[in-house]
Amino acid sequence: MEEIKKAIEQIFRESTSSNELFDTLQKALQLKLHDAQTYKILLGNIVLTTDEVKLFTEKLCEEFPDLSSELFMWTGSILESDPTTDNLDSAFEYYKKAIQVNPQEHFSYLAILKMYNNDLDFPPRIHIEPLCEKGLLEVNSKSKLCVAIADFYDKIEEPALKKKYLTLSAIFAKKEK
Repeated sequence: MEEIKKAIEQIFRESTSSNELFDTLQKALQLKLHDAQTYKILLGNIVLTTDEVKLFTEKLCEEFPDLSSELFMWTGSILESDPTTDNLDSAFEYYKKAIQVNPQEHFSYLAILKMYNNDLDFPPRIHIEPLCEKGLLEVNSKSKLCVAIADFYDKIEEPALKKKYLTLSAIFAKKEK
């Protein structure tokens, strides 16, 4: 199986044909190849269109629900790297999907906060704030999320809220030790 996996990874890495990538994905799924890193290679292949990346991600997450948080995050980062408005919207949606699948993990929240653009108010502040507030009830690393929220409020020049979340971060950090 290791030889087959290496051959599949090589095709995912080097192929310049969407059709070949699709066929190889089908073969990997038939073999029940359960490896997020292998599928990240596929999703990162520059020959794939945005729609193909989304389609492949959805198919993989349907087949391997336990990999979906990681694959949604990966797809979000791929989409975010092409900063057209549609792709940024899609990246935000994929980060939110990662949160839905694994709300205890703080990385998805951090990705959303990091992608915030103050000049464009994107992702919209009115969506980020309630998402992060809810996240504070769920995540395991509350102190890390609070620091990221404080940075977000620093970016949008809200010093009182920045201070609030830095204070909360210190409180949570003591509890998390």
